Amino acid sequence: MISALVSGCNEEEISKKNQVCFNTLCVNVEVADSNEERMKGLQFRRELGKKEGMLFIFPYSSQHDFWMKDTYISLDMIWMDYTRTIIYIQKNVPPCKKDPCPSYGPDQNTNYVLEVNAGFTERNDISVGDRAKFILNY
Repeated sequence: MISALVSGCNEEEISKKNQVCFNTLCVNVEVADSNEERMKGLQFRRELGKKEGMLFIFPYSSQHDFWMKDTYISLDMIWMDYTRTIIYIQKNVPPCKKDPCPSYGPDQNTNYVLEVNAGFTERNDISVGDRAKFILNY
């Protein structure tokens, strides 16, 4: 109930949000769990809130590379394994202005990728080895 009062939301509103949390910091996320949603990602977005992001959920563990084609905002990308432990972070990834666009990702297998505003991981002291908690209500 305290978090509901602090954020200005009632419990029902909070319970409907999808979140990825690192310790006490939570990010409200859109979930991309279909091929179509994962392919579109944050393309064509002009802004993203300070504590907002997109969580990409893959049905299998593999090397999942990302690119920034048609993405207009710089991002931090956070790759996590099946235990939701951060395996790799690509910081301050700029939009791709023209083809060919570079791809980003670790050499390890992962199951999840979280995209947030550039600088988010630095500002919030989020590092490889940290573990996330997911609160998913979709």
